[in-house]
Amino acid sequence: MTLLRGGAFFGVRSRERASGDFIIGVRDAEPHRVIRAHTHEDAHFILVLAGRYRTRARGVAQARGPLLIYNPPGTTHDDAFDAEAGRFVGRFASVALPRAALAGHPPLAEGTARCLLDPVAVGVAGALAHGLDRDALALEALALALVARVGDVPTVRERAAPRWVARAVARLLEDSGSEVTIAALAADAGVHPVYFVRAFRAWTGASPAALRRRHRVQLAVRMLTLGEASLSEVAMHCAFTDQSHLTRWIVRATGVTPSALRRAARVTAR
Repeated sequence: MTLLRGGAFFGVRSRERASGDFIIGVRDAEPHRVIRAHTHEDAHFILVLAGRYRTRARGVAQARGPLLIYNPPGTTHDDAFDAEAGRFVGRFASVALPRAALAGHPPLAEGTARCLLDPVAVGVAGALAHGLDRDALALEALALALVARVGDVPTVRERAAPRWVARAVARLLEDSGSEVTIAALAADAGVHPVYFVRAFRAWTGASPAALRRRHRVQLAVRMLTLGEASLSEVAMHCAFTDQSHLTRWIVRATGVTPSALRRAARVTAR
């Protein structure tokens, strides 16, 4: 029997992205292929994006998409997409979490495979599938939100912001271009990652990704209005992908382009 490791799946991969502990991918099924019995080492979610999917994982019945399935580590099954009206369509997204990381995500560690009928969970999984170009922190937060729908996690009850919130904010803003993860921030805080995301938003009013992006935009605005750096230099210093990426976020935040913002600042300074 085949053992699939490291977030591996059958099918033709079109996109894949790692974020924190998670590996998120989108794949096309191979036409008319029945996948023989195999075992997945990792815990994972499957979101059927197109086609009629069937699996013989214990606890899951045959169903049409959109369908969200959670398979705990060690799930053994065979599965396939069926042709409909003489036409084959099979496409799915996967969100995998290595067995070694399960200690930090208790809701995923046990149980049988099951369909998640919660529309919020399906929506979050869809946002992951269609948002692989998102900021890595935003992807990780979405994956953690999906984990939260599998089982209960602590809710935020503190009357005052815990000290780790300030530490996390400082770490995010010290080097806004770094690849810090929510898992690492939660480990430093000594809290569960799902709890971290909820508490961070409760006390700062924003997700880690949104807070860091806001800081990048503010820094870029200061550089554009107070200095002579070129747009490409500002984009690089503030960890934007390129000038167009910088321009999109400046326009979204201020309503004007970086060039217009700089011209307005020069006129005001006269």
